[in-house]
Amino acid sequence: MNEQRTAPGTSKIAITLVILVSASCAAQAEDAKFVEVQDEPDHHVVFDNSIVRIFDTHVAPGSATLYHHHPRDNVAYFLGACELTNQRIGEEKSGPIAKKAGDFVFGRATGEGYIHQVSNIGNSPIHMIDVEFLKSPAQPSADADPALKPVVDNDRFREYRLSLAPGETSAPMKLGSGVQILISGGQVELIGDGRTPVKLDMHDWWQWREAGSYTLHNVSQTPADIVELDVK
Repeated sequence: MNEQRTAPGTSKIAITLVILVSASCAAQAEDAKFVEVQDEPDHHVVFDNSIVRIFDTHVAPGSATLYHHHPRDNVAYFLGACELTNQRIGEEKSGPIAKKAGDFVFGRATGEGYIHQVSNIGNSPIHMIDVEFLKSPAQPSADADPALKPVVDNDRFREYRLSLAPGETSAPMKLGSGVQILISGGQVELIGDGRTPVKLDMHDWWQWREAGSYTLHNVSQTPADIVELDVK
């Protein structure tokens, strides 16, 4: 009968190595430099009110963001296909992550928030619209519109998805205060409550809207995919 024996002192060596590796990771976490998200060069603040801050984020192929601190919950929508890795300070880097247009990442900033770095390992630029939640609207979002089915409905936001053929107009919908994001398509028109229609196209990508009843009209010659984000 074969026996496997451990050389004297092997277990102590293994324990010592674990301790050294753990200490090294802790030291890296303490030594790593980071900036606040609004100071990160690839994150551009394009809108700011009392409820949300919106970043238009671009990361070129082969480059990476600085380590940056997200102090609040946020949701980032990808506007094109890309491949990336993500690493939080003190943790191992993720494996390759493939994203397509319309995918999103919800970052829960519990406690003091989180610090991470995104690296673009693909051949296409990373383009995201990142919505940071500052506080709830004075009039919180009402119940979900019964004519629409939310894709996400949590304590911070409710998300609807709409797809409109060229020339198509949506059914009327009741929306809370929030953000509209054009994921793909040429140009859509937001019409509602006697307001002047507002057009959104691929040059702007997003807009803030107040609570109200709206319809969406695709005024372009291409299909349009839209995210309607109600802030809670």
